[in-house]
Order: sequence, then structure tokens, then C-alpha cells
Amino acid sequence: MKINKITYYDHELEWQFEPIHFSELNLLVGISGVGKTQILQSIMNLRKIVRGGSLNGVEWDIDFSSKNYEYKWNGEFETKEVDAFIIDNKEAEKNKFRINREHLSVNGKIIIERNNHEIAFNGNKLPKLSPFESAVKILSEEEDIAPVKDGFNKVIYSDQSRGENSGLIYDIIQSLIISNRSSSKKYSSLEEIQESNLPTQIKLALVHNHYPEIFQEIKQRFIDIFDQVEDIRIEPDKDKDLHKMIAEYPFINIKEKGVSNWIIQQRISSGMFRTGV
Repeated sequence: MKINKITYYDHELEWQFEPIHFSELNLLVGISGVGKTQILQSIMNLRKIVRGGSLNGVEWDIDFSSKNYEYKWNGEFETKEVDAFIIDNKEAEKNKFRINREHLSVNGKIIIERNNHEIAFNGNKLPKLSPFESAVKILSEEEDIAPVKDGFNKVIYSDQSRGENSGLIYDIIQSLIISNRSSSKKYSSLEEIQESNLPTQIKLALVHNHYPEIFQEIKQRFIDIFDQVEDIRIEPDKDKDLHKMIAEYPFINIKEKGVSNWIIQQRISSGMFRTGV
């Protein structure tokens, strides 16, 4: 599959990028925080949708080629306020988002036309199907749509900078194990925090709580690097139903200029996050 053009808008995060045109070979270059990781993650989110994912507030428009066919696929999920961090699978299952609209054409011929009320496939109205899954997923075995599924299934994302054990849950567990081992130790000075074997994020939280003036210096240096950021905070997730294992874990959140919602830790760009910790 070859992506020719993509536009993406996350209404939940109030984040978007204008149409990006791709050539035969593409290299994303830019300073940390400009959106390289988000562009790649957006493509991976489209793969999730093709596989049946239900993504809050996502709107997309993509042109791509697959098996000598030219496809145009666009759509939009509804936007709802939900808990930002959910571990329990049963709770995650409750957060399904309806597709407001979806359109797929092949070589200019309309294959799928969908709105809130009905789905048409090759001009024929279909019986009621899942409102939470893309019609591309539901009809993926159809001859006209199978190349879409096959193409997105070949998309692979690899972030070598995070290592083979990457993942937010893994990082939290490892941090808590180390910090719990040291919980009885009194950190009476900034130097003791710096020289401890605690993870950097836990050190940053301790500085935030006990040496606010130092934390302000760190925050200002970060903002000097990423001038689109206007504030940083470190605090536990406010969800009362959050699993007790991570109820007190200090998450990093950033506030960007012109964006009303705070960006939670797992959605901070990889370059920004590495700089922050």
C-alpha cells in the first residue's frame, strides 16, 4: 500500500494536521515536539480502525494506492468526554464511539456511503450493522474492500528509542517497584534525590513536591525548548475508579498554547517526553 495524501483531526485532543502529500520515499525531519510521532501514530490509528477499533473524536481523509487500485477513504467518529486513562478491559469496552459518517471510493466509484442512519454498499442499502465499527472492517472480505484491509495490515510501526519493553504500564510497574523499595528512605536534600536509583520521572515528582523553585526552573527550560508549551504539571490521575496500583503514580501533563485540553502523558510526543524526563 502506498499513501498518497492524508488529513487527520483528533477532536478530543483538539489536534490536527493539514493535508500531507507523500512521494515514493518519505523522511519526516524536524525538532522534537513538531508532530512527527503524531503523524505516524495517526496512520497507526487508521490501521486500528480497519481492524475494528473505535476511536474517540477521530476524523480522517486518506488517499492511497493498493493492488493497482486508487482508494479514497474518509470518515469521522463521534466525540465524547471519557476517562483519559483506563486499564480495566471491561471499562474500556464501554467506551465505544459511533461512526458519524464514512465514505470509500475505488478508482472514483463509490463503494461505501455511510451516515448516522444507514450504510450503502455499491448502491445497495444494508441491514443495520455495528455502529461502532468501520464498514471497511465489517465488509473486509468483499472483493472491492479486501485490498484495504491487506494494505493496512502491512503497516508496521517500530520505535527503537523505547526498547523492547516499552509501554506505559510496564514503565509504571517498574517505577513503582523501585520507588516502593526506597519508600522508607528520607530524602533530605536535592542531592540525595539526584543520586538515588529512582526513575527520572519519580525524581521529577519529588522535586515538584519538595523543591518547587527547582521544578519551576526545569519547567522554564523545557518551555524555552518547546515554545508551543505554556505549562507543565505533575500529578496523579484524578479518576476515582483508577486501579489502586497506579492511583498515586505521578503523571506528566503539558498544556499547549491555544489548546484548551491538557495533553496526558501517553499522548506526549516521544521527543518531548524524553526531553522532559
